[in-house]
Amino acid sequence: MIENNPYFNLLSNFSSNTDLEFVNRSNNLDIWDDTLKHLDYVPFLYTNNSIRYQESYRCASFDEYYDLSSIIRFKGKDIAVYPFSLAKKNNTYKIFSHGYFYEEEPPPLNKPLFISSVSQKLKKSLIYEIINIINKIAKFLNIHQYRTVDNFENIFEISNWHLISMGKGAEVKLIHELYVNLDLNINEIKSKFRKSYKSLIKEDKFDLKTQIMDKNDISIWSQFKKMHFKCAGRITRSDKSWEMHLDDINNNAGILIYIQDKSNNFLGGGFFNFSKNEAIYSVAAYDRDYLHLPLGHIIQYRAILEFKKKDIKWYLLGHLPFLGDERTPSEKYLKIGHFKKGFATNIFPKYVYKHKTA
Repeated sequence: MIENNPYFNLLSNFSSNTDLEFVNRSNNLDIWDDTLKHLDYVPFLYTNNSIRYQESYRCASFDEYYDLSSIIRFKGKDIAVYPFSLAKKNNTYKIFSHGYFYEEEPPPLNKPLFISSVSQKLKKSLIYEIINIINKIAKFLNIHQYRTVDNFENIFEISNWHLISMGKGAEVKLIHELYVNLDLNINEIKSKFRKSYKSLIKEDKFDLKTQIMDKNDISIWSQFKKMHFKCAGRITRSDKSWEMHLDDINNNAGILIYIQDKSNNFLGGGFFNFSKNEAIYSVAAYDRDYLHLPLGHIIQYRAILEFKKKDIKWYLLGHLPFLGDERTPSEKYLKIGHFKKGFATNIFPKYVYKHKTA
């Protein structure tokens, strides 16, 4: 990532005739964190930990990469957070947000999230202004179209972002995401599991035991890294990315749940991130010599139990692909989705918009 950010002024320049002010996140991490505290729901992808990891992960894919993520001020009050990236490759600009997006690169631009005290009337007005500002930036950079996404925020109705985007002529497509509702009691959650899974989550039945790594343990972490390399057959993640995940554990933003046999042999594990409201399934690796055992099933169940202890509201398992998706998923991807679906209590639609500036 290039430290000097010559493009951040674009946000200020194109909002100069409004009551909005864009404050650079990277220079004001504490203000970003404080603004998150006033949101009703905080997806993990909006946290500083997630943005820091994703910018490190993605910047190598571009010739130039800039973090324009902003705290949005209205008449001097911090009222929203807006994850926002700008990158350049082969003299072509892209605008998007930090975060994964299921086989599509780069990801769409996330919508801004507003603090709970902002009225619906004001929110509609501000969203309209923000989309206008992004359109102006896109035109200035000769970007003919860009995508945005309506991320889940624990609201079960059509969002203002959806209505305003559609009203401005955006095209929309639908994808599906799998969630576990952690507000349910554990018996209610288990009643939603796929029938065949209910006998596969009992670690005692298979002489296995799960452990939690929620603080620095270099020995266990090294075993997990080695297992990931063994499963992938090559290095797929930089040492820096592993260090950041370990930092997440030390900063109470992540846990490693690992599994051992009765002889304490390390058989694999899953690493999970979380905000105050949402947990996500980040990365897993299991010894292929033991795949006849339900290692992944046991880890998922233990994760759900741990997230409930932390009073987290929702656990995002990931994407549920379908053959009719815009990009036909691979057989491997379909199998992963099928596995995750067996734990989900809810399947929610997620809307992705294509905005044209020409």
